[in-house]
Amino acid sequence: MITLNKVAKSWPGRLLVVVLILCTLPVFSYFTAQLASDITLHEIRTGIAGPRDLMERRVGVLEGSTSQEYVKKLDAIVLSFDQIGTAYEWLRNGHLDAIVHDRPSLLYYACTTRHKDVEVLETTFSQQEYGIALPEESRLTEILNRTILHMIEDGRINDLHNTWFGKTR
Repeated sequence: MITLNKVAKSWPGRLLVVVLILCTLPVFSYFTAQLASDITLHEIRTGIAGPRDLMERRVGVLEGSTSQEYVKKLDAIVLSFDQIGTAYEWLRNGHLDAIVHDRPSLLYYACTTRHKDVEVLETTFSQQEYGIALPEESRLTEILNRTILHMIEDGRINDLHNTWFGKTR
């Protein structure tokens, strides 16, 4: 084993060592604290597995949506947005812990965003149905129903889903 024992013997040398220690110690402490903080924040942010985990978390919702009413009941810190794109931006910047919104919209965002650290939970918080509204007695009703049925039968509906929302089916 090779050891190197160098000791400053002159007063200017000793003064230089003290100055170096006093300058590098705060820098080392800063980086250590920053690393610990990043690890802690990562653990806090990724600990969401369901609705109960949103309690006392910063949750973004679309103003006036059913998600807004649902999240208010969970004792979460609710931040409402006029546009969902703004909520996504806040999430990316670390100002939100989660977003509660319509699943298709969240899946589309997660599938198409450049920020691949976004995850959509498998858990559905509140099941809701979607529909297509047409005027009563519309001539398009039969055509639309047949087209959707054919797309389900030949698998095109799954292909569309996988293209726009990722392979979750």
